[in-house]
Amino acid sequence: MNTNDRTNENKDRELSGAGVSSAYEELLRNFSNQPSAAKHPGAAAPQGSTDEKKAEQVRQARLSALQRETAQKQSQKNPVAGANGNRPVQKNTSVQYKKEEPIVMASSNTNEPKKAARPAAASGKPAAKPAAKSAAKPAAKPAAKPAAKPAKAGAKSKAVNSVIAEKEEKRRMYRKKRRIHNFLSLVISILLIVVIVLTSLACRIPIMGCVNDIIAIDRSDTPVSVFINEGMTTSQVVQMLEKNGLIYSAEFCGLLMGFLGYDENAEYFPGEHVLTADMGVERMLDTMLNESDALETVVITFPEGYTLDQITEKLYNDRVIESKNAFYNAIASYEFTDAFEFLNTIDKPTERYRLLEGFLYPDTYEFYVGENIYSVLERFLNNFKNRWTESYQAAADALGYSVDDILTIASIIQKEANDENQMFTISSILHNRLKNPADFGNLTFDSTQDYITNLDATLMDQAQITKLLAVYDTYQCVGLPIGPICNPGDDAIYAALHPDDTNLYYFCHDKAGNIYTAATLDEHSVNVQTYVENQ
Repeated sequence: MNTNDRTNENKDRELSGAGVSSAYEELLRNFSNQPSAAKHPGAAAPQGSTDEKKAEQVRQARLSALQRETAQKQSQKNPVAGANGNRPVQKNTSVQYKKEEPIVMASSNTNEPKKAARPAAASGKPAAKPAAKSAAKPAAKPAAKPAAKPAKAGAKSKAVNSVIAEKEEKRRMYRKKRRIHNFLSLVISILLIVVIVLTSLACRIPIMGCVNDIIAIDRSDTPVSVFINEGMTTSQVVQMLEKNGLIYSAEFCGLLMGFLGYDENAEYFPGEHVLTADMGVERMLDTMLNESDALETVVITFPEGYTLDQITEKLYNDRVIESKNAFYNAIASYEFTDAFEFLNTIDKPTERYRLLEGFLYPDTYEFYVGENIYSVLERFLNNFKNRWTESYQAAADALGYSVDDILTIASIIQKEANDENQMFTISSILHNRLKNPADFGNLTFDSTQDYITNLDATLMDQAQITKLLAVYDTYQCVGLPIGPICNPGDDAIYAALHPDDTNLYYFCHDKAGNIYTAATLDEHSVNVQTYVENQ
């Protein structure tokens, strides 16, 4: 190989893999369009200087293209930070030399070894094709692409790692919460067992019976009617469940319900509830707490002086009770004295026409349609209990009368007086007669007789009416009647406790309701003749 060939080979090595792209390829195409031996192998090719001149032109074109491309890259060098905030990737503007097989141009020396692409190969293959293949893979592109990819890959990798870490943290927190929940459930279960055992030991009742009040295993499914009265507390309701055989121990269930958060003063729906033992105590209580949500109510006003029969009729007509006879039977059979001590003052209860006559306080009430009869009665009695104050009791004690006596006096006043002012006058006359039993053994008030004679004759026979007249009619009985003849209002009760101080013993009314009083029988006879008979 001569000196020119070595020089050409070294220059080719310097330019090979330098990243010459489009400009270089264009020059090669222009060069290939020129007539040459390499393009036309069949033509006669000049030897020596002609080949060297063409090779030199190719090298000069390569070098010019390389310089232009390098200058262009340097002018565009302006690093911009990536969207993910990573450090910008610096583009490599230096020339990277790629080790390739040297391109040997055509030579007259056929003894030289053949390289990868000889432009004037003996086989006659075009020299432009190997040069184009070599220039089609510039070194600059492979250097730029690998530099950009790691930045994007790094950003994606960080995002993926962040998502994985977040999910792992959620899983860890869930496992932690689950462990806490399981621990608390275990603690509550242990405490519940301890409460059951201690309560059972304290109350001296079997443990399994207590537990079964809650879980209700193998309990009866037979319906049982339970009557809940208005104002009952949770403890009282639980006792009612035990009384009806629905639970084993009211003491245990009462303590457990308090532990489970049931309010002692919760408002249970008053009336009849149909329950079964297999419901368990919690479901029973919940049923009685929720039944009142969508029930119809009715507001009723009872005038002062209504009798118990009149009150019953109004309750029935307004659909509060479903049976008048059931209401009367409940009055006669139910024991109220434990809750209402003032009922203990009732004397000879079995001889009375209506046991609770006088104690059903006249007022405005709101009832549920179809309400339990015991609940209805307790509404009246609770109202009276609240109205009968300590001062009332003190006044009754000062007069020497019981609650039942005062209500009996007040009921007569209520029926005899036409207005509030007359009540105090009539109260004075009644008290004066009671103080003078020698002259007024029979109090002789018409209203006491009317109470019995105005009764529905279909409700009893004549023998019963006669018997009742003997104890209610003050023309027959001595002193006060056996009990009240109506349900008096507060004005009449107050007048019975605070009579006017007079010496009067008689009174009468004209047709307009005006009252005329007298201290003696003669004066009274004149009043009757003047204001009653002659009108």
